[in-house]
Amino acid sequence: MEIQKLDPFEFEKFTAKLLEDKGYDCMVTSKSGDYGADVIAQSSKQKIAVQCKKYSKHNKIGVKDIYPVFAAKHFYECDKALIVTTSDGLTYPATVLARKLGIIIWNNNKLSKEVNDKHYIDFKSILIILFWVLVLIITIIGGW
Repeated sequence: MEIQKLDPFEFEKFTAKLLEDKGYDCMVTSKSGDYGADVIAQSSKQKIAVQCKKYSKHNKIGVKDIYPVFAAKHFYECDKALIVTTSDGLTYPATVLARKLGIIIWNNNKLSKEVNDKHYIDFKSILIILFWVLVLIITIIGGW
């Protein structure tokens, strides 16, 4: 799946699905008035406020991007706050602030690793596999 081709709302749903695959129950918040969280992810052990930032690879997360998810953590009474971004990283001041506030960052590299660790098979791949299984079955049956 080409994450950069997703629109921002699709990216939020993609992030929720990724976290669901990791064992969280997820709720995608409304498009506006979300109090700084795009996704609320909850497991039996923790609740996470997630802010999704669909940025170009070289557009860094800034200080202004840190405050909303920090506020959302408290508003939704979460244990942790997470920013998931398609960007390469953060500005230096944003890095300092995120560390100080305990905000977890999944930049483009971390996001790719999380996706690849799950070994996603997209719908197109499933269709290709089913096609070749069907060809194999027809070949076997036709050969008898």
